[in-house]
Amino acid sequence: MPDKITYRGTNSQGNSYDNRVDSSGNTGYHYSNTNDSYYYKNTNGSTYYNSGEPQRHMLYPDTDRQRLLEVHLGVWQHHREVHLGRWLGWLGQGLG
Repeated sequence: MPDKITYRGTNSQGNSYDNRVDSSGNTGYHYSNTNDSYYYKNTNGSTYYNSGEPQRHMLYPDTDRQRLLEVHLGVWQHHREVHLGRWLGWLGQGLG
């Protein structure tokens, strides 16, 4: 059964964010930017991201947590023009 999207939003730059939940209650979120970069935390625990370059990366739940943090920070630093407060607000809604 596909994930159910419980929240979806787009900021003034056109970057989008959504919350999702699967039939077992596992949650995840996806955010996608207009430059084709994205970061997905899937309901199965995997993490999938693309910095906008041709390569794509898949991280699994047991991946080193420091590397996962570096990915988060890298995505945020790469898009400093995005209003970080708004992103954090969306993430707070999704994770709270």
